[in-house]
Amino acid sequence: SWRDVEGQRGTYDFRAVRAEVDRWGKAGKGVVVGLMLYGQKVDDGQTPPWIYGQPGVREIRFRGGGTAKGEEIRIPAVWDDGFVEAWVEPMIAAFAREIDGDPAVWYVMPGIGHIGNLNCQPSKDGSRGCLDAGLPPERWKGYVDRLVGAYRRHFRKTPLLVKAAGPLRRARRNANNRDEAAGILA
Repeated sequence: SWRDVEGQRGTYDFRAVRAEVDRWGKAGKGVVVGLMLYGQKVDDGQTPPWIYGQPGVREIRFRGGGTAKGEEIRIPAVWDDGFVEAWVEPMIAAFAREIDGDPAVWYVMPGIGHIGNLNCQPSKDGSRGCLDAGLPPERWKGYVDRLVGAYRRHFRKTPLLVKAAGPLRRARRNANNRDEAAGILA
């Protein structure tokens, strides 16, 4: 998770990532590595706490579904203009310096949204919370393009793999935005 590798702003620790890559690489396995920006619960260990105190960083809160079982979830508004460039890209650059080109790493999976998936948050309240916070699918696409662009700038040797699981947004009227998700993946 982002919190694991950047517990303090600008201080990166990839020892746990390196240990996993080395362990599986020595066993002859190919590794897919990704860093999640946020997860399922308030302060659940995915997002570094320092991010919420930074100027211009918004947080949104809503009741989570699935394993959150109605608990309140807090996530940073990663899609806001400048967020990727100011807060995430420095971590991506450090991540690339650590593992880009490592033969044991077959793919790097950009940690886009909910637990690294393509969607912002798949629960009913999370989908509504993201929409209420100013996130229609076209704005999410812009964010995904900026984030993947940052990964492409820094990962020159290791290919990227985008993971899409579940609906882009829970919205029955438009088939959970499947067409929008397909467009983003394309």
